[in-house]
Amino acid sequence: KMVDNTFIPAGATKLYVYSARGTAIENNPNDIVTSAEAAVSYIPQSAALDEETPLYSFAVTSDWHTFGGGTQNNIKATRLDGMLKDVKETDPDSVAILAVGDVIDNSNDDKSSAGISVEKALSEFDVMNTVINANSEGLPPILFGVGNHDLRGYDGYEAQLKRFLENTGTEGTDGKPYYYKEIGGAKFIMLGGERTCDNESHNAWLSQTQ
Repeated sequence: KMVDNTFIPAGATKLYVYSARGTAIENNPNDIVTSAEAAVSYIPQSAALDEETPLYSFAVTSDWHTFGGGTQNNIKATRLDGMLKDVKETDPDSVAILAVGDVIDNSNDDKSSAGISVEKALSEFDVMNTVINANSEGLPPILFGVGNHDLRGYDGYEAQLKRFLENTGTEGTDGKPYYYKEIGGAKFIMLGGERTCDNESHNAWLSQTQ
């Protein structure tokens, strides 16, 4: 049996397979004993991949910084709407959209008086989901990764993360911000900070488990 995800060079016509015994090669390559002769397996040309046709494609996005307060006259909602439409138009076969952090703004730099608050974050998530739902037809699944702007609200990391997971429809691993989703035989691994973003040193803190 071949190891999963074994790469075969383009243009190869046959495989030479040797039997082996001994300790793991990464531990002691000199302790491996291989057979003197190899079994030969010919690769049918029909099995070769078309180099012009990718296995799949996906979009990677970040920093939506969605503003709250409704979608009317909302420049960030307009930009998000345009991005989603662009993905559907330019890559209709895309298998996923990866949103890798800061999908909401939740800061003081949107020139509003709301400041950073739970209410502001919820309003921004509401606008974000309104735009996503309006583009749901033909839209590939969106995989969300958490960013520092997504973990704000001054009510503690656990509450901030719970709000993010619930409002993005994300099922983290045991309630954590990291997870993977298998699409087309490939694992898309999403990482996420595991402490509240109260200073720059914590913005991308990852545990040993992650």
